[in-house]
Amino acid sequence: MNDIVQLQPADFDEALDLLNLAFGFKAPPDDFESILPKLYQPNRMGWNYAIRTREGLRAIVGVFPMTFHVGSTRLKVGGIGGVGTHPDARGEGHMSRLMNYCLGTMKREGFDLSCLGGLRQRYAKFGYETGGVRHNFQVLRQNIQRVPEADRPVRFCPLANENAEALATVQELHDRSPVRVDRPMQD
Repeated sequence: MNDIVQLQPADFDEALDLLNLAFGFKAPPDDFESILPKLYQPNRMGWNYAIRTREGLRAIVGVFPMTFHVGSTRLKVGGIGGVGTHPDARGEGHMSRLMNYCLGTMKREGFDLSCLGGLRQRYAKFGYETGGVRHNFQVLRQNIQRVPEADRPVRFCPLANENAEALATVQELHDRSPVRVDRPMQD
């Protein structure tokens, strides 16, 4: 038995154990469930494909669906993530087999494109290249500590469900952006 399977809610614990092992994560807050709670929930396991052998899950690839807006154009995008192989199964071709399977699945399901962040040398053989623009804006404590709080042009506050006004403001700013990924408030 060496089948590719689409994971189900019942596979959640085994899948997270494999991903945490593959990435060297030990426990919260440094584990997949804590770092990416929007993606790693039992009811979203169907976004993950895996190789299952007699020993259990050996490799996983996640295909996380997104709707990407560019102006008035909507694109169906598959975000590739959670690409991991059990340490005892590395070098057996599981990842190549899963990546090719997932690429074929996205084509059959009408995805316009897919994206991933990862090592270029690892994913170039599947057609992935570095592309796009990346902005990095960093505010350090020393940038604002000498400005009296009343005069600060930017106010920082926790973005949590308890702060509905801040969440609504951020959601409104996001939804007005001409280039964005749909991000429902609950996520």
